Amino acid sequence: MKLKKIVLTSILLLICIVGLQAQNVIIPDAIFKAALVNSASINTNMDTEIQITEANAYSGTMYLGGLGISDLTGIESFSALTSLYCQNNHLTNIYLTGATSLTELYCPNNLLTSLDITGAQALTYLYCQDNLLTSINLTGATAIIQLQCQNNLLTSLDLTGATAIIQLQCQNNLLTSLDLTGAQALIYLYCQHNQLTSLNLTGAIALSKLYCQNNQLTNLDLSGASMLGNVYCQNNQLTSIDLTGLTDISTLNCEGNLLTTLTLAGASSLTALDCGYNLLTNIDISTDSNLTYLWCNNNLLTSIDVTHNVSLYKLFCYNNQLTYLDLSTVPLSYLFCFNNQLTSLNIKNHSYFGFLNAENNINLTCIEVDDPITSTLYWSYSIPLSTYFTENCGSTGINNLSLHNTPLAYPNPTAGTLFLTEQGDVSLKDLTGNIRLKQKNSKQLDMSSLPAGIYFLQYEGSSTKACKVVKE
Repeated sequence: MKLKKIVLTSILLLICIVGLQAQNVIIPDAIFKAALVNSASINTNMDTEIQITEANAYSGTMYLGGLGISDLTGIESFSALTSLYCQNNHLTNIYLTGATSLTELYCPNNLLTSLDITGAQALTYLYCQDNLLTSINLTGATAIIQLQCQNNLLTSLDLTGATAIIQLQCQNNLLTSLDLTGAQALIYLYCQHNQLTSLNLTGAIALSKLYCQNNQLTNLDLSGASMLGNVYCQNNQLTSIDLTGLTDISTLNCEGNLLTTLTLAGASSLTALDCGYNLLTNIDISTDSNLTYLWCNNNLLTSIDVTHNVSLYKLFCYNNQLTYLDLSTVPLSYLFCFNNQLTSLNIKNHSYFGFLNAENNINLTCIEVDDPITSTLYWSYSIPLSTYFTENCGSTGINNLSLHNTPLAYPNPTAGTLFLTEQGDVSLKDLTGNIRLKQKNSKQLDMSSLPAGIYFLQYEGSSTKACKVVKE
């Protein structure tokens, strides 16, 4: 009888122990468990365990960043948890089954290879960037507003049902396609630096900012995204872009593609356009009156009309085949037009010019400006040596004078005496072609009596040479 009592007592004691253990949350990771046990808001009775009742009752935010946690087993018991911060740990997986109240998950900089948020139907913000993710299961994530999954190893991303998403950052992955059908609330899309060959924007009617540069896109249809304000699609394989109907777009960067056609009709809000490094032979910007910055360098352009671009401030059109540029109607302050085939350049009507580079235009004889003297003093180093500044190229009277590319006299500019590098017969002409000074067999010329301005020195010795001279 006594033995039976001992056995019965042992059984009852064992049942009690098992019952007590059954009331505790199983938490294998010692660091994770210590963080929970040491939190008075979670471990309300301040014992050495976390009871299931305590886990179920906690409805706040859990901060676990940078603790060295490897396993979050037990987190599923916190059914009322609203925000979880577990960044900068050693996590390889996170199980959120039962986390039905979770609205924010912040888990970047871990070792996650997959992420299943099935069941976290209230989740609105998911930050899982900088991991090793190859897939994300967003099934049922109908409330998600912002998803940041950049810098992973994703090869696909299924957004079916994520109709509330406003911002998607999936750049720097291995995505080959992205279908945004149904993402009607999407405003910001960052999908640059992937391997995208196609991008379906059908239905993305609220899209305002698109970053899809550095992919392998051969086609980009923007016709349904009428709210677009900024598009960055540089360094792809696009052959054409059509902005028809995109009245809100202000910035387009499409450099480094294979563009032969660029349609800008109706893009009346466009202020910055970079279409450099393409195959464009012409570009029509006549309807873009608000255009302020234009990069069209490294194309095959033979002409460009900026007459209607009354806000144009900076123009980069170098490395083309331009023969003529009239910029007298625009408030330009920065011009880079080197390495073209210019024979005419008009930059009159500019009270201030910040920078000019017109080098390597070997057929450019003169440049029309408002102030030839000041222009010569400031910009002679950035134009061909044989080119001069004048108020009117058509009335200089020296059109047939071949200017020499090596210095024939010094100092230049000069305030008085000009010394010649060779002795000989010299004459000095003004911009009208009239001879102002003439010397026989001389090595110097006194210009002190002449008014300030630009002159042309013609030297006759073994051969006829000429150069421009500035009198201060």
